[in-house]
Amino acid sequence: MDEELETLDVENDEDVDGNEYQKPVVTSTHKKQTQQYQKFGSTDSISITDTDDTVIEYKFQFPGVEETVTLKDNAKSADGVFIWHDYYKSIMDVVLVSPRTDFDYWENHKGFGQVMEAGVDFLERFLYE
Repeated sequence: MDEELETLDVENDEDVDGNEYQKPVVTSTHKKQTQQYQKFGSTDSISITDTDDTVIEYKFQFPGVEETVTLKDNAKSADGVFIWHDYYKSIMDVVLVSPRTDFDYWENHKGFGQVMEAGVDFLERFLYE
């Protein structure tokens, strides 16, 4: 995205009553290249020491604002009760991109609660900034 910037200078002038003042005058304009901030596709990770003392890096990727809101909406029962199982499953299916996990994976690996908490925090950070 380009942003047009003006370089200003001042010159002396008089108002209708003869009082002197300095008024700004545009002396040049140029375009500044700005980098667009994009939430979609942003990543973060958390490292967990597993049962065999290896360190596993769990990588999250932001699926976009609308998809995140949909994940949260889909984790509610008909009467509006939040269902953590469904939300965690969505995080594993959509947000946790490496390594790919499911509930069976966590039967043999440490860190389920830490990784899910990090995934929830990751999504919330983008919704509330």
